Amino acid sequence: MRILLLLLLAAALLAPAARAQETPSPESPPPGQESQPDQDQGSRGSPNPDAPAPEEPAATGPVDFNTAKENFPGLVEAYISEHTVNDAMPFKDKTKRVWKLELQSVDIKTFKKLKENLFTACVLMREGADKLDLDFTVDFSGDHWHVSSINLHKLNGKPRFNYKGSRRVAVP
Repeated sequence: MRILLLLLLAAALLAPAARAQETPSPESPPPGQESQPDQDQGSRGSPNPDAPAPEEPAATGPVDFNTAKENFPGLVEAYISEHTVNDAMPFKDKTKRVWKLELQSVDIKTFKKLKENLFTACVLMREGADKLDLDFTVDFSGDHWHVSSINLHKLNGKPRFNYKGSRRVAVP
């Protein structure tokens, strides 16, 4: 399974390298992040916080919507595969609960642009009978495309936040 995901990632990442543009424009991830993969891998229960990130193409300048949409599932699946321990990806939510999640699907129909080079979509995951809808945000700026945040959007169909434009607004 991991080999297949890595092959898919490699194929998906080689295509946009030729279409990369000129000047990078890094963006900050949106506020209210639950899990910040690039900042503190160890606190999320990552199996190896010192493991190198998978290689991404040398991209510069803004990434267009279609290029991001084509590459998003491969990047997310590679991230999940890299962070999977004993067939489950650990995820710590705001309540400090650590979920042991299995990937169900990347819902590319929910794919949207938050800011320049910052895109998000729902990733459906499961732990036992619990169904979680996580919003993975991927930063396509610079030469290192990466998952910049993971937020618990819905738990068993009940939303934790909604979007108002590109902002996340908590549900009371």
